[in-house]
Amino acid sequence: MEEDDELVPNADDRGFLNISNRAWVNLDPIIWTMSLKIVKLDMSYNHIVEIPPQIGELVVMRELIASFNKITALPPEIGRLKRLRRLVLNNNKIRAIPNDIGQLENLEELILSENYIEDFPVSVSMMASLKVIKLSNNRLKSIPFEVADILTLEEIDCSNNPNLDSIPAKWRGDTDSVLFTCKVHRDYGVRMAEMMRSNVELSRHAQVTEQDNLVMKEKVSILLAQIDDLKKNMPKKMLKKMEAQAKLAEEQELAGLGGGDRGKKKGACVIC
Repeated sequence: MEEDDELVPNADDRGFLNISNRAWVNLDPIIWTMSLKIVKLDMSYNHIVEIPPQIGELVVMRELIASFNKITALPPEIGRLKRLRRLVLNNNKIRAIPNDIGQLENLEELILSENYIEDFPVSVSMMASLKVIKLSNNRLKSIPFEVADILTLEEIDCSNNPNLDSIPAKWRGDTDSVLFTCKVHRDYGVRMAEMMRSNVELSRHAQVTEQDNLVMKEKVSILLAQIDDLKKNMPKKMLKKMEAQAKLAEEQELAGLGGGDRGKKKGACVIC
């Protein structure tokens, strides 16, 4: 805050703190002492370069206006403003948006036109209440196609982004055309991802099948070797088996004859 500024910032009865048009370079620390009072904060038309992490302490704030400054980045703590409904940051020097912005589940308007933004985070698709996104006159190279999943979205403007090749230039300012293009790209991406997963699964299965084939070939080789060995030794083994069977039969026959003679002699004695 400028030293000659005689006005001490203070929120009114409605929770509105207006510190616009003060030529401030830095925010007055007294703001953070009103963390449970500020509902709307307007810091537009200053020379502010940085929004400090303490912004995350304004947990009851519903509207933040910081347009026409020299802000280059947003702190991750911006994601703590769970009650925020409107975020206006047009005409700054912002180059990137933190992924934490996706935590603003109640945000309805996101105004980021006239900045230097090159990439927009995919996490924006998690903002279930978002109705308006303004990204015109930036340096966008891409836009997350997942914005097509935001069912509440009513308006999106990404016109005058010459490097945004994924969306035809004449469509970039038309909400329906932008959403249609995003849906086409999103669906294509989903199908490609499914195909990649299928290819990975097929490759894995092919590797398993190849391993199984190698194991099977090894088992077949062992079995064939055993068969060859059996063929070579078959005559000797069969001869020994036949000799053993013949000897056993002879012994059984002799045992049977001996038993019959003893029976006859015993029977004769009984008759006598």
